Amino acid sequence: MTLTRLCPEGVADSSPFGYIPSIRCDGPNRLWMISGQIGTSPEGPNDFESQMHRAFDRLEAVLASEGLAPSDVVRITLLVVDHDTDKLGLICAKRKSFFGSSLPTSTLIPVPCLALPDMVFEVDAIAVKEA
Repeated sequence: MTLTRLCPEGVADSSPFGYIPSIRCDGPNRLWMISGQIGTSPEGPNDFESQMHRAFDRLEAVLASEGLAPSDVVRITLLVVDHDTDKLGLICAKRKSFFGSSLPTSTLIPVPCLALPDMVFEVDAIAVKEA
């Protein structure tokens, strides 16, 4: 299977922000749909940055449990409570460090709240790998 990361002509290059506009998957493959991972912890801290890092750590654990790596992720959705430009800067840096040169497609959705009152960040993913 070949993953081709695409930035078509006429579409803004989003790679400086840690994601790519489109990915084409060619060949026989398996598809994983990974539920939203959160970063709250009973021990804390539970500020935005801490929750974001723990959520990505948990995403990495789910990927590893299936023999997958961040480079196998083709799409993420980020849910952010009280989104602002400071949080966006943290998110962009995290996406780039987590995915390296294998950037996924990405959608960030500002939300008023998540499932529980202390949650402020959630990330879900779609991963693809050759069968």
